Parts: sequence; C-alpha cells; structure tokens
Amino acid sequence: MLFKEQLGTTIHQYVTVVRIEQAKRLIRESGMTLTEIAGRTGFASIHHFSRVFRKMTGVPPSRYATDSGERRGSFFMMTDCNMKCDR
Repeated sequence: MLFKEQLGTTIHQYVTVVRIEQAKRLIRESGMTLTEIAGRTGFASIHHFSRVFRKMTGVPPSRYATDSGERRGSFFMMTDCNMKCDR
C-alpha cells in the first residue's frame, strides 16, 4: 500500500513533521542557536526553517524558544500534521 493511503499524509509532509518535532526538542533542550538547529534538522537556511516552523506551529522559532524557556516542561502539540508544510 502507498504511504499516503496508510498514514493519510505524504512522505514529504511526514518527514517535515518529524524535522519540526526534532527542532522543537532541540530548542527546548539543547542550547543550540536557531541557525544550528535549522542545519541539524536538515533545513538549508534559517529563513526556510523559520517559515516552515511558523506554518506548522503557529509561532516563529524565536518565540517558541522564548516561551519554552519560560515554561520548561510544557509541551506544544501540532494541531494538524497534514499542514501545507511543503510550500
């Protein structure tokens, strides 16, 4: 069976979700810069990373970092894994 038929999302969207979840974890736990996190999670530029991150989470990565620093241990859930993250 095709990936999309099984999981209801494309491979590209699924991989992007995984990359953003990894970025969120690194923001909360690593102390790395956002540029380092963008590179570590496979984004070619901080600009593309920021656009995709904001589209999927509703906030830019810098705000997420600030908010997660203020509320350690809180968990941000994505509301829709089928977002248009590949545009």
